[in-house]
Amino acid sequence: MNRNSLLLYISASVEALTGIVTAVSPSTLVWLLWAVPLTVGGLLVARLTGFALISLAVACWPLRNPGDEARAIRAMLVYNVLAALYLLIVGARTQFVGVLLWPAVVFHATMSVLFILALRPSQYKR
Repeated sequence: MNRNSLLLYISASVEALTGIVTAVSPSTLVWLLWAVPLTVGGLLVARLTGFALISLAVACWPLRNPGDEARAIRAMLVYNVLAALYLLIVGARTQFVGVLLWPAVVFHATMSVLFILALRPSQYKR
């Protein structure tokens, strides 16, 4: 297994697990991230978000075709950059900070850097 496939396995696995937790118990994840309760509307939207995360994980699961791998890496890069920025802004500008917020910021920022490095042109000229 090459480094890019391993990176995709890790990221897809984490997002699939997060999606499952979000779909099954959205209040738990929201409390861990932001230490706030969910409204009924928030619960409904959070479950859809969980399904979307599971779908992202499935779509980005590593395949044998390098072209597919590059597309999956780009998709995970966009997701991780947006997630890191959003979580960082919420944490910096609000009082909504749960026990997992800052670790989630660090995780998504780190994954963003790793995906940027994975997209270097030399990765696909072997």
